[in-house]
Amino acid sequence: MNLFKCLLASPAALLFVSLTAIAADMPAATQDGLIRQTTRNVDEFYLRPGADFARYNRVMLAPVEVSFARYWEANHREVDARESLRIRSDMAKLVRDEFTRQLQRPDRKDGKSYPVVTSAGADVLDVRVSIIDLDIAAPDVGTPLRRAYVLSAGKGRLVAELRDSQTGALLARAVDSREAREYPDFQIANRVTNSSEARQIVGLWSRLLRRYLDTARDDNAPAKSNQPSTQRP
Repeated sequence: MNLFKCLLASPAALLFVSLTAIAADMPAATQDGLIRQTTRNVDEFYLRPGADFARYNRVMLAPVEVSFARYWEANHREVDARESLRIRSDMAKLVRDEFTRQLQRPDRKDGKSYPVVTSAGADVLDVRVSIIDLDIAAPDVGTPLRRAYVLSAGKGRLVAELRDSQTGALLARAVDSREAREYPDFQIANRVTNSSEARQIVGLWSRLLRRYLDTARDDNAPAKSNQPSTQRP
């Protein structure tokens, strides 16, 4: 009997192998107590065990934070501090406007929505959205006669945290990277086209949040109270 077979013959070794296999199948937990979930909608989604989103009927949107990719500003010397602030401010406003529009849109089935409010409450979900690693291929700085052509407007990453507005308890976190569509040929890039492409991506993220909240509400409706929850981000 070789050494490998001898080890497997040991009860302690068998227990170790079993525990290792179980650990490999266990979901990864973060330091803040969230458990990573399996989903095809975003790159990463973490959920606090037992989190209940069905009781939230209103949403409080924190100020949106926007930051560029690590070397973006170094690669775009034409963007000074003033323009950098404008781009980030415009992006933050676009994100907030798009999430507000999607959350407050009346549902086609029951007419319900999620009013965006400014103060905490028992039924208020605190949504904190950040856009990081923003990489605009050709920022429009308003230089006369300057034209830029691109195959894609750029890319960015969403980090969204869902918290209870009263306690501040972190309930879920989503992380997702998206790239603007790739054109078949070079297209002119300016402030209008960049905003349009950004709105397409942000619109997708806001619809995913709305769908998740709707699913939580539908899964806990009286007619479905005995069915297991199937929440998806």
